[in-house]
Amino acid sequence: MVKSYSILILPENETKVKRLGISHHTMRVVLGVAVFVAGVSAWMLGDYLWMKFQRHRETGARAQLTAEVETLKTRSHKEVTLLRNQVLRQQEKLLTLQEQVETSQQLLATWKDGRARFAGSLPKQQRTSLKGQHIVDNLEKSLGTLQGELQGLIASIPSEWPTTGWLSSGFGSRKSPLGGGIEFHTGLDIANRKGTPVHAPGDAVVQAAGTDSANGKHVVLNHGQGITTHFAHLSKIQVRQGERVHRDQQLGAIGSTGRSTNPHLHYEVRVNGIPVDPRKQLGSGNPPMS
Repeated sequence: MVKSYSILILPENETKVKRLGISHHTMRVVLGVAVFVAGVSAWMLGDYLWMKFQRHRETGARAQLTAEVETLKTRSHKEVTLLRNQVLRQQEKLLTLQEQVETSQQLLATWKDGRARFAGSLPKQQRTSLKGQHIVDNLEKSLGTLQGELQGLIASIPSEWPTTGWLSSGFGSRKSPLGGGIEFHTGLDIANRKGTPVHAPGDAVVQAAGTDSANGKHVVLNHGQGITTHFAHLSKIQVRQGERVHRDQQLGAIGSTGRSTNPHLHYEVRVNGIPVDPRKQLGSGNPPMS
């Protein structure tokens, strides 16, 4: 059994050989230390490379997530801008329609005055003659038709508050009452006791009357001219689909059905399918109190 090892050292400018003796035990210790140092070095190198790989992957994932968030923000901004522009256009159309109705009312008053002046200007013998009576009858018939059409158009515009109570949420962006951050509220929330009557804001035909998970018991009215009104979270419904209803006729009652946190009426006005702020057509900024 080898007990020791010798290391011969040959200096460059000397002829004498130097000898260094190392015992077997010392050699084993030296080799063990070398193996341990090599193992620790390999482990530290592997751990460093793994951490570097993880950091690189996390940096890439973070950059990708940031890019996706920026893309989503840009897309959401464009969609909100588009919706806002559509709402503004529809509001302008509705205001134009109201101005046309007011103009038509003025023309109607002028026409009535003209008709009276025309009838009064006829000679007495023609006022009672068949020809004169025929002219007056035609004028009255045309005037009556126009007056009926105008009155129907005016009566169909949703210009009355559908119920009483207090405004708990307005039209536009708001914090969702059900959680989930900011949302666009497409109507008005009018809060009051359960069972408070809900009325038609104008003459219309019941386009829909039913129940779903989001709106609960709800009614949709079609007022013509592309105008619809929507009533959600009702406790009961008192009309049926296809029924013609008149201004102030009761449609149902306030409730908390569907996705609702408290008794209230969710009321929407839409023009050609685009939600508009109902307060633009109502007489005051707040509903009447019961």
